[in-house]
Amino acid sequence: RMGWGQPLGASFGPACATVNDKALSGRSSKSFFDEGAWTPVKNALKAGDYVLIQFAHNDEKSDVPTRSTQPQTTYTQFLTTYVNDTRAKQATPLLLTPINRNNWSGATVSNSHGLYPDAVRELAASLKVELIDLTALTKAYFERIGRAETDKLFLILAAGQSPNYPDGVTDNTHLQERGALVIGQL
Repeated sequence: RMGWGQPLGASFGPACATVNDKALSGRSSKSFFDEGAWTPVKNALKAGDYVLIQFAHNDEKSDVPTRSTQPQTTYTQFLTTYVNDTRAKQATPLLLTPINRNNWSGATVSNSHGLYPDAVRELAASLKVELIDLTALTKAYFERIGRAETDKLFLILAAGQSPNYPDGVTDNTHLQERGALVIGQL
């Protein structure tokens, strides 16, 4: 299991960029802030840094009050905090829509994030922040390679295929290493 930010640094030569992946699994825009994970990131920012800001998968969990946000209110409020704090340090924020889950309807990837991607797009426009639309990029990519190949990007493993998942696993949200590398390249 690997997030796309974990191997991202390998995409850049050391003279070009250093990637410090500060993402935490299972966090929403709210819990990342409330747990204090944002404070050390904010404090370490320097002029010229770039901050890639992507949340949604865990913001959608309405049954988990410590994570749950609403797309047009609390979600965008937390994202705005991250953008404003980044800019205050003369660093550059980049907003990213969430990657699609491996959910299909026939040959089409299904919308698995409701109103969250649109909320990020609208916020990026209103705050004049660059946007990387990973929702659109992953939809187009997954549909181009098809479901069978997309399955190979996600944490879908047969019993005995990995010592970490001896009984196998079918997880259409989290990526395998190959998937993390591919999404980082997008």
